[in-house]
Amino acid sequence: MKSFNIGENKIKICLTSDEIEVMFGSYDMIDYDSPRSRAIIDSLICSAMPKSSGDQGCDKVLIEVLPERDGCSIQVTRIYDKGIGLQKNIRKQEYILLFSSSEDLIDFIGSLKPLEVSLITSSELYRIKSSFALYLCTDKNYSFLKSACEYGKVFNKLSPMGSIISEHGKLLFNEAAEKLYKAFIKSNKTP
Repeated sequence: MKSFNIGENKIKICLTSDEIEVMFGSYDMIDYDSPRSRAIIDSLICSAMPKSSGDQGCDKVLIEVLPERDGCSIQVTRIYDKGIGLQKNIRKQEYILLFSSSEDLIDFIGSLKPLEVSLITSSELYRIKSSFALYLCTDKNYSFLKSACEYGKVFNKLSPMGSIISEHGKLLFNEAAEKLYKAFIKSNKTP
């Protein structure tokens, strides 16, 4: 196992195929919803975190497991009260938010403030099996990821989930965040 700091609040843990086999059985068996996998990943994160960084003020972590040529990498981003602290020079942020129900999707949209909705430069809503995937693109880093973690799962657009959505998801409509916000939230907030 090798670990690297790739940002002030982001680390990358690299595992070889042999390490994956010993820890998980296979790459396909890495499932953060599984208590066994979660315990192993939590242990890897604890051993890889810099001793001086601590977790003061850290509310949640965003975990991405990505396949590599000879193994996999686990990228961990700490999410703070003030939103997600990513490197300051990154311009365009692309995320996929996966919701298990339309109620979770609407609840997430309802948690957004009008300013946050206006900062989304593009968005698309996809249907994939019985779930909904919301693609969001923004030029700013802001706190919608913190609330998104409460309602669904968050993925980087470049993760394997991005490929799955583009290959198997059915595009329902564009400008989804703005349209859903106007349709469901604004109409419910007017007296």
